[in-house]
Amino acid sequence: MRHSVWCVLKNVEGKYLLLKRANTANNGGQWNFPGGGIEPGEDILAAGAREFHEECGVAIHEWKKIKTIVSNTRVMHFIMPAAHHEPNVVINHESSKFGWLTLEQISSKALHKPTSKFFKNQT
Repeated sequence: MRHSVWCVLKNVEGKYLLLKRANTANNGGQWNFPGGGIEPGEDILAAGAREFHEECGVAIHEWKKIKTIVSNTRVMHFIMPAAHHEPNVVINHESSKFGWLTLEQISSKALHKPTSKFFKNQT
């Protein structure tokens, strides 16, 4: 099973931070939470902090796990900062843009599978 970690940030207006994958990147054109694969032996929270820093240019050191979703081929861990953060994001080459999006805006976007599963599993 493949394990991945996804960083969920929500601002004071209730909007979620999502990145749009560059057309040249894996899953190009899809919107997703910052995140990605967990390296062998890597802690979930450390992996999330690493991925967030790589993709958004911001170091957030304290995270907490909020949800795990298991599918046939992967285990998706979702984390959020332990304290409120609304960082000044500087995306890397993997993304073409980012946005703070409402649930209504998100519902009209082409979402990467883990991000889509997160919103479908919201209760």
